[in-house]
Amino acid sequence: MELRNVVIDYLKESKEKVGIVELLNIFLINNLISDKEKVTLELKQLREVCSRLVKEGLLIEKPPGRFSYNIYYKKEIIKERKEVKKDLRDVVIDYLKETKEKLGIVELLNILLIKDLISNKEDVTLQIKLVREICSDLVKEGLLIEKPQGRFSYNIDYKKEIIKERKEVKKDLREVGLEYLKSKVQYKKLKFNSISATIFILIIFIAITISEYIFAYRDVTYGIVLSLFITLSIYIIVSVAFIREDYMRSAESLALIPLYVLFTSSLPWFFINQQYLIPAVYSVILALCLWHMNEHQIDFRKLGFTKDKAVKYAIMGLIFAIPTGLIEYIILTPNPPSPIFDVKYLLRDTIYMVFFVGLAEELLFRGLIFNDLKNIFGWKSALLGQGVLFGIMHMTWRSPLEIAFTFAAGLALGYFYYRTKSLAGPIAMHAVNNILLVSILPYLYPSIAGWFS
Repeated sequence: MELRNVVIDYLKESKEKVGIVELLNIFLINNLISDKEKVTLELKQLREVCSRLVKEGLLIEKPPGRFSYNIYYKKEIIKERKEVKKDLRDVVIDYLKETKEKLGIVELLNILLIKDLISNKEDVTLQIKLVREICSDLVKEGLLIEKPQGRFSYNIDYKKEIIKERKEVKKDLREVGLEYLKSKVQYKKLKFNSISATIFILIIFIAITISEYIFAYRDVTYGIVLSLFITLSIYIIVSVAFIREDYMRSAESLALIPLYVLFTSSLPWFFINQQYLIPAVYSVILALCLWHMNEHQIDFRKLGFTKDKAVKYAIMGLIFAIPTGLIEYIILTPNPPSPIFDVKYLLRDTIYMVFFVGLAEELLFRGLIFNDLKNIFGWKSALLGQGVLFGIMHMTWRSPLEIAFTFAAGLALGYFYYRTKSLAGPIAMHAVNNILLVSILPYLYPSIAGWFS
């Protein structure tokens, strides 16, 4: 026993890896063992002590023949005791549940040992104190009953008490919920049922249409003021009215459109270099969409930002964009952005159209507005609604054909999104369509048309 303590203390203090012979020499030189031990000590005895300590976890033998103190010994002991306590807890519960007897601590321990309900390892380490702790914990949890004091039995009414307690908790929560809803209804005097909420959404559509028409064809200032009025009206109504969650969320996503008009039309963009105008404007749209997503805790993946088949859908979108880009160019025939075609301008416009225009508009119209309308009215009505809004938002071109085209394009993009559940395809289609419209066809189409003529 003395040699065992000497080995443990030395290796614990030195924190070195030491062989048997080396360890013996150190002990003799430093007088860590008595004169009697100097005479009787043998390598075999020291090797046995070290091997035993390795088995107990106090020492580590690595590499073979060299020993060091296990610095994690206490943590392992604590972990092992927790596992033993957990296993013993289950054994105590099962035994008392089966026997339905009242047993004392010592009596219970003896029965568990006799019936081999605990392992040999537990036979050595198990103490009456541990059993008493377990039984006391189980009494507190309601699984055991201690009556008379010091004698324990299984509580046959445990499950009934749990069920009763859960019912009481459920009842309390229900009452709290009803009180909250009652107070909310009292605070929000204006109540919207499904019909009135649907009319509210329809009025927002009409108001956006009127404001865009005034903005594009009549007076920009009046259009901006009307957009401000629409935005404020929506947020005031959803704040003071008792309206269903899905309707409220849809109204707030629709409010992003007049907000978008407000920010893009009233901010002093003339301070910005014109080549940075597109990313600046569409950064505002992205910020509004992200703010809305954060407010309603909307997951990106639910909106269609997933890796699953994203490349495939993007390629499909690129293919679909070729005819649509050509059609839109024939409708609008925009002037080329620079006198001659330049690859650097093409790369710049590609970045703008993919990461700003395509991403922002698809996130707004397909990701947010379409999904919110779909949750209320179904996918067909949602498809039509977002298509109408997409066409209305292109009223600034002042071309009835462009409005009709963008309405049809909105339907195509919405259906593409609905079928794939991914925004990769619509973003690619939207971006490539615009790249063809402003960066490629203004240089290429006149040559083709001249060649045919």
